[in-house]
Amino acid sequence: MSYIYKTILFVLVGLSFCSSVYAQKIQPKKEKEKPEKVELLHAGELETIKSGGLETRYLRRSDSAKVHLKQEDMDFYCTEAIQFPDSNFVVAFGDVVIHKGDSITLTGDTLYYYGNDRVAEMWGNVYFTDLQMKLTAPQMEYDVPNNLASYQYTGKVTSDSTTLTSRKGYYNTQTQIVSFSKNVVLDNPTSNYHLESDTLDYNTNNRTAYFTTRTEITTADGKLIAEKGEYDTQFSKSIFEKNAQIETAEYILSGDFLDYDEVLEVGKARGNVMAYSKKDTIALYGDIGNYYGLEKKVEIFGNALVQKPFGAGDTLFLSADTLISINDSLAGRREMIAYPDVLLFSNNMQGIADSLAYNFTDSLIQFYDDPVLWSDANQMEADTIITKMRGNGIDKLFMRKNAFIASKDSLRNYNQIKGRDMTAQFVESNLRRVNVDGNAQNLYFALEKDTILIGMNRMDCSNMYMVFTDSNTLGSITSIKQVDAKLIPPHELKVEDTKLKGFNWREKERPTKAFVYNNPNWKAISENPLPVLVQPIPKEFLKEKILLDDSNKNELESESEYEKYGELVAKNWFNIYVNGDTVTLVSLNKNRILKQSNGDFYADIFPTNNSDLPDSIQAQGYEIISLKLESGQLKEAENVYRFVLPTYEKVTVRIGQIRREANEIQDQKDAWTEVFNYYDLKK
Repeated sequence: MSYIYKTILFVLVGLSFCSSVYAQKIQPKKEKEKPEKVELLHAGELETIKSGGLETRYLRRSDSAKVHLKQEDMDFYCTEAIQFPDSNFVVAFGDVVIHKGDSITLTGDTLYYYGNDRVAEMWGNVYFTDLQMKLTAPQMEYDVPNNLASYQYTGKVTSDSTTLTSRKGYYNTQTQIVSFSKNVVLDNPTSNYHLESDTLDYNTNNRTAYFTTRTEITTADGKLIAEKGEYDTQFSKSIFEKNAQIETAEYILSGDFLDYDEVLEVGKARGNVMAYSKKDTIALYGDIGNYYGLEKKVEIFGNALVQKPFGAGDTLFLSADTLISINDSLAGRREMIAYPDVLLFSNNMQGIADSLAYNFTDSLIQFYDDPVLWSDANQMEADTIITKMRGNGIDKLFMRKNAFIASKDSLRNYNQIKGRDMTAQFVESNLRRVNVDGNAQNLYFALEKDTILIGMNRMDCSNMYMVFTDSNTLGSITSIKQVDAKLIPPHELKVEDTKLKGFNWREKERPTKAFVYNNPNWKAISENPLPVLVQPIPKEFLKEKILLDDSNKNELESESEYEKYGELVAKNWFNIYVNGDTVTLVSLNKNRILKQSNGDFYADIFPTNNSDLPDSIQAQGYEIISLKLESGQLKEAENVYRFVLPTYEKVTVRIGQIRREANEIQDQKDAWTEVFNYYDLKK
């Protein structure tokens, strides 16, 4: 009888708990035909007690078989059970197994089964499986009439090689869709992807995940983020909406709608499209965007716009109907093509053309079909114009066939240079020298103090070259194989003499800042939207080696420190020393450990000769070294850190830290702390 007493006690406690929980979950149902009674098919031991006209059965397994109960198409097996035939309620425990038909199996430690409603509540090591998936949880409720299996205290679903976990979950056995909520994680080690969301529906039949909240998917190729969409885990295809973004090692692609195939590496974006090239720090905007990862190519159509850092404190904007960017480092092809109706604007240069090709490898921009460029007061035209860039600014301009340069002086006269071909040289994007090859002609108006016209110089020769001053005025002119040169005084000037053949002042076509910032198609463009947190290193640091003055140096640097670390070159909240190609960081506070407490440390390496950099980062202008100040790398009581400089002949090094808040990089103005700058001479 001890078994019966223990069983009664267990049932009373269990019923008191279950009745309160179940009463909250099961709503009153409409009158319907009552299900069949749960019938007993086998038990090794059976004891029946009747009290108040109600019957209670106490069941135990036999040596050869478990207790076996059945209701319609459901079979129940367990070690022990208590059956209440009058209320059609069963409590089963000990290796409980439920089979429904040929497809569904539910196992666990303890079962509360409400036969009239056909609801099973299983507790302890719960395992649910059908032909599509397997589900494990500490607790589960299976509502047979509604085809719904649910858990409330975390669970894991496995379907083929895909695993999903969440705090809550609901599985419809008819539609074979699992609805997850709270801390949803989807993993597939075989396909190497990881998904995180707050709410997710997963179809176990077609293996597709559907979401309506912010969801982040990490794959071998990159990261996908959106607030609404679907992801086919079987074929690695995604359709994203609302703040959708794809990020790979080389590109970021975002838009209102994204369709991405990971296997083919093809992404299609629609509405407010932005494609960002990390290597070239270029952002492309438009209405439609296509990404071809295998070809390393991005296409942008409709209201297309390019944005790129362009010299110190400047940004280059370029618009066209179609933009194509190719960044294939292995094939040595890094270029951008724009056509038709090209418009270009930066503070130092503006231009128009029918088409354009920008080769990032050799820093050449080629303008075709009636191109016109403006730089400061100069207007430049030719059949083809090729611009050689240097450090994101103009270095040289090659003008092929029908070359023409014009500028307007303070008295509204037009200085003009004409020839078959021209080469113009710039310093910091300001015109300094022009070489004219073939059929050279020049009209230049001589002024006194910019207010009095002295006369007009005209020169016709085979070739000539001119040198311009810092104020953009003509300093000297040299002719080769001179044909004719003369100064025409003001009173002898005729209108027809003041213009060379082919002169056309096209100032009204010159793009202005309003071309970008007042365009309703680009309202989202800000003055500095690109994620380029490090600005070019200040010029003064490139001119001379920066050292501490002797007074500070004597206070902070002992002879032993000099012998140990090398020359002290800068200080802030830690000292920085250089000894040959080794840089040493030493904490000023011996009790303070150098660590990544506020973000990642970095060193930006600026060679004196930009061409010394690898081709892939020449446009960037510096090499980045990540300084991981981890305990395993720290030396001497964990207050010293060392790293070795790259083998450039001369470099300027800037060391700082990316400060973070809640795992997010702060605003650009505050994100980078430029702690030190020093100049290292390497022999």
